[in-house]
Amino acid sequence: MNKEEYWSRTYARLSDLFRDPVFNNNLSQVKARAVQVELSSAPPAFTFDPKKIWQYCDYILSEGSLLLRENYGDRQELLKEIETAAQTFEHLYKFADEREKTILLLNAAMCYHIAGYQANAICITRLLEKRFQSNPSIENTTDSLLTEHFKDGLIKFLKRDIAGLRTATQKALFFINDRQSDVIENSKQNGQILTDVTNLTAHAYFQKSLSEFSRYCLYGAEVDFSVARENADTSYTYFQKASDVTLATITSELRAVLELFKERSTWTNISSHAGDLLNDRIWHIYLRNLAFDRSIVEFWLSQIRAVRGGLLTLNDGFVVQMPTSAGKTLIAELSILAALSKNENARCLYIAPFRALVNEIEKDLAANLGALGYRVSDLIGGFESDSFQEFLINESDVLVATPEKVELLLRTHPEYFQQLDVVVVDEGHILDEGIPTQEEIHEDETLLDELKEQGGMGRGVLLELLITRLRRQLPDCRFLFLSAVMPEVNAADFIKWLSKGHQEALKTDISERPSRQVIAKFSWQSEQNGRIDYFNLGQRTSTFVPYFLQRQQYKTGEVTAKGKPRVRRWPNIENKVQSTAMLSARFAEMGPVLVFCAQPNHVRSVTENLITSLRLLEASGSPFGDKLKYVDTPQLESYFLALEWLGEEHVLTQALHYGVGLHYGPLPDPVRQAVEDDFKRNNIHVLVSTSTLGQGVNLPIKTVIIYSLERRWGAGQQGSAKIKKRDFWNICGRAGRAGKETEGQIVFVVVSADDENLFKEYRDNSQLESVNSALYLLLKSLVEKRISQEELTGFLDSHVLALLAEEILETQDEEVLTGFLGKSLVGIQALSNSIDLGPLVTAFKATADWVREAVPDADSRRVFSSTGLSVESCKSIEEAVNLFIDGISQEILINNAQSTQCDKGLLKAAFDTCKDLREMRLRGNIDYLGPQDENSIIENWIGGRPINEFRSEFWDHGNAEGFSEYLADRLIYKLPWGFNGFLSILAFKLKQKHEDLGHLPLAWQYLPAMMKFGVNKVVACWASSLGISSRTLAVRVADVYTSQNEDSVNERNFIKWFANLPDKLVEELASTTFERNRLLQERNRIIPDRSHLLFLRDPNAKLEANVMGIGFFDVETANKVKQGDLLILKSEPDNPYDSNATQVLFEGQQIGYVERDKARIISKELRMGRDAHAVVKEVIPTSERSKLPRLIMSITTE
Repeated sequence: MNKEEYWSRTYARLSDLFRDPVFNNNLSQVKARAVQVELSSAPPAFTFDPKKIWQYCDYILSEGSLLLRENYGDRQELLKEIETAAQTFEHLYKFADEREKTILLLNAAMCYHIAGYQANAICITRLLEKRFQSNPSIENTTDSLLTEHFKDGLIKFLKRDIAGLRTATQKALFFINDRQSDVIENSKQNGQILTDVTNLTAHAYFQKSLSEFSRYCLYGAEVDFSVARENADTSYTYFQKASDVTLATITSELRAVLELFKERSTWTNISSHAGDLLNDRIWHIYLRNLAFDRSIVEFWLSQIRAVRGGLLTLNDGFVVQMPTSAGKTLIAELSILAALSKNENARCLYIAPFRALVNEIEKDLAANLGALGYRVSDLIGGFESDSFQEFLINESDVLVATPEKVELLLRTHPEYFQQLDVVVVDEGHILDEGIPTQEEIHEDETLLDELKEQGGMGRGVLLELLITRLRRQLPDCRFLFLSAVMPEVNAADFIKWLSKGHQEALKTDISERPSRQVIAKFSWQSEQNGRIDYFNLGQRTSTFVPYFLQRQQYKTGEVTAKGKPRVRRWPNIENKVQSTAMLSARFAEMGPVLVFCAQPNHVRSVTENLITSLRLLEASGSPFGDKLKYVDTPQLESYFLALEWLGEEHVLTQALHYGVGLHYGPLPDPVRQAVEDDFKRNNIHVLVSTSTLGQGVNLPIKTVIIYSLERRWGAGQQGSAKIKKRDFWNICGRAGRAGKETEGQIVFVVVSADDENLFKEYRDNSQLESVNSALYLLLKSLVEKRISQEELTGFLDSHVLALLAEEILETQDEEVLTGFLGKSLVGIQALSNSIDLGPLVTAFKATADWVREAVPDADSRRVFSSTGLSVESCKSIEEAVNLFIDGISQEILINNAQSTQCDKGLLKAAFDTCKDLREMRLRGNIDYLGPQDENSIIENWIGGRPINEFRSEFWDHGNAEGFSEYLADRLIYKLPWGFNGFLSILAFKLKQKHEDLGHLPLAWQYLPAMMKFGVNKVVACWASSLGISSRTLAVRVADVYTSQNEDSVNERNFIKWFANLPDKLVEELASTTFERNRLLQERNRIIPDRSHLLFLRDPNAKLEANVMGIGFFDVETANKVKQGDLLILKSEPDNPYDSNATQVLFEGQQIGYVERDKARIISKELRMGRDAHAVVKEVIPTSERSKLPRLIMSITTE
């Protein structure tokens, strides 16, 4: 039989095997058995033979790998078969004998790597690593030590830990070289020279292979990869000669992994499909950093499709349809870097609709692109701005912002957008938000009532008009539209809208998602049998886990009058909330749990019942495990912030004692952010949430439990509406996060017929609602006469003001407006559905005519447009401003020009003007329970008074949540918007009155920021803008900065000062460990200028840096340093304050550190093994004013 015949026969056998119904049924049984073991359920009588299944999977691995190496057969079919083998090895591991578990995990990891599911392979390797670490060799023989080095290198390779792999192989090769002569000598004495030397040689080539692999991942040299493969082949040969079957088999599998790795390699794909990018050193450094810092050395299938589809080379827009955890964020990052590297003046904009998502994206991009010297900033909030934000915007290469912030920026600083190259729109499906359908409106209300209640048309209209205006102004700008839950039916509409060349959507099917998802239902069969049924495990009949929960008698922790323990039967099987609470407690022992609820009162109810469940379990001495145990004072940031903002009696504060959190709209932002962070750190094990957690935030969740899918309201809860299926699946996409879990589960709690019907409706994710333009929904409402054109005027006028100011509607010609709307999404969808745009065009034109009549002056219209407020509100402000101006003189303005403290007179005037504006009204579901004179709250807030103090004084003690909602809605979001409008119109009017007047006084300019952040100093606003969420800490930072920089208080100097805050000062400023950590986090990620980027781009560049902290080290040695002396730089990655800390040494003694913002640049190069030369450029000797010398270095790298 020749090779071709063997390959043909092998390929046919594999195909037959996967067509065999018995084999497939056995695989399903293996999967079901693994699920039952994980849930600690007694197994039913399965018919499969584990040993036989294992043998089949070994065959699939070995022969499938061979066919892939030889490029024989259908490649995708073979990869799918090896993926199935990977899953089966993983499932077998869960119920295998202890001695078999290691090899099953190893096989699973190898198969996942070969199949292209690197995230799963890394998850499996973590389990394998724990097994290796728990069973170290206790022998000190050469063979056992070689095996330990082999395992260490193998784990690093499978985890793609390139930094660790470099170190591990260096140690191993040093050991082998050191033992070589001993091995030969001992072998001569024992007469086994050939075997021992052969074994040593096999290990040497194995380690050399991994070493060259790591070099290739870092630098992309083809020769390194070729040598890695050759060494792997040689190692395999020598292990065979040494008769080491186990290591020979592992090395053979390694060869298969290497063979498939090359085509997925980051270097290969960028070189082959966007090769010109590698002409810029930045891309070499970026790909190196991906490998060294993030263990990304190959792209996922979704990312490969994007790169090969022209994402980085075509000057066109793309629509990206990918499920959660399929790799969208890296696709956006690649696109942004491609733009920045091609054009040094380019800017990129990332629009994310939710604050939490903005925060997360900004942190990720700042870490990844910031390592290259690019500056990333975020803008969160609404229509308020200040000079510090403008400074950050102008200095940034990448801006991450909410749609409202981008809208404000476009209205006030259109020049910023001239260099815009890429706009990323994340969670783009929100475009249909704001215009409810008839089914979504309460029976006794109209669309007009609903728009009034929600305070406008929502962000869908705003975002669509924003994108359309940007596309009109920037025809060469590329748009990247991301959505995890947009159905395929919508793709064509969005492509027509955003892609000039009508590129195909970059799609990834749910089946290609790295981690699997299983669907399950929990229901009670009897009081003793709470059962879980699984529905997508591939068996002909459902897999179920009986007796997962039972109703039992628990001690309450209390005693009767006679001293006997009180008991309570729990849970009531007809009580859904009690069942959900116990279910979440049980699942928490298997991994992080999210309990989804449709509305906030459900969140509170589930959390309260979970606390009760945990108290009963603990009092009875029968907890499900160790995770959810009561802690008197949890050392969690979320706990201390909840205590401050909400008080000890709030359900969240109580829940955090048990490691349980909640997440919904009424929570204050600082508390919500801390809850998310503590959940990410696995300090919170169960999170009960509404859809606020499904808003794109990346969280590690193993199990999603579904409590409710309907919102109810009104008397007797008669009104109801189901949540959208796509919103539901956006949340469920968090179950089984790639890189954290290989499998997530979604469990529906079913205790009624209605629950059963909802389960059947929502379990299928193939019928998601289409994404219709909000303007299209508005057009349909006009056509269906649900609202009139006249009724829309008060809602359209602020948008029309922007169109007039940008001269899109400079004439009254309807054709211009028809053309503009026709190029928007509404025009495309109207055309697709054969609906005339006329009614919407007429509504816009009528509004434009009304605006021109109400505000005839074009300059006034431009100013009104910059506020984002309605014409009615702007005219109201204008009247108040005219009265205010009459009471102030130019002398007052000049005298207050440099003040940095809040002006109370201006504060009162602005508040009195804005407090009753339509846009400033509290949301309909928030009741004002404060004092009649709201000014007292405003003054205490801006005055920096602690939250718990003035909440207790001014608010109903039983409604802490209502107070935080009031703060978030009124003080943090709406009033800053109103104050911004007040100041814009004030500046305009003052300029008319005093033509020689420059800017408003500095403190006046910052009134909106002072209201937003709750501080009364300009510099405290700067600190808050950099991410310092504690008001008291922001004020302390401001006071210290001002005292140290009296003559140079400005934005650039503040950022430089903040980036180089000494560690000792950080300790003095922070009053808690949490404040310290937040302060360090924000300090360490700041890039104050472009020196980092310029240094990396130019191989001959020199970096000037001061030696800092001389007084804390060897001053005597520092005084010896002369100009021209060579200093030694040493990276200190374990520094507790800053992992980029870099020591400066002279004559073997540390004399200080490289100043922090420059250390961030040089430390990475040192850790990469590059040589750095630091020469003393200037020595400023001691003086009466300074008792320490000042040393300035010039640093270069090789």
